Amino acid sequence: MQDLVRHGILDSTKGPSGGFFPNEHTADIPLTNILKITDGNLVFDQCALGIKRCNAEHPCPLHDDFAACQMK
Repeated sequence: MQDLVRHGILDSTKGPSGGFFPNEHTADIPLTNILKITDGNLVFDQCALGIKRCNAEHPCPLHDDFAACQMK
């Protein structure tokens, strides 16, 4: 969560009533940017379901949809 605060996606407040909350920029941030911050680019270089043999010839059920998000 602190990584999201450092990147300006969330704000935080310390203390017993503190926590993390969205700010004025949160809604404008693409989900792919949040995934890159939390999981790194590796999430875009492999199968969305973690299937080792997933490729264009042997696609998983999410292969075509996820291909649009993957880094080329």
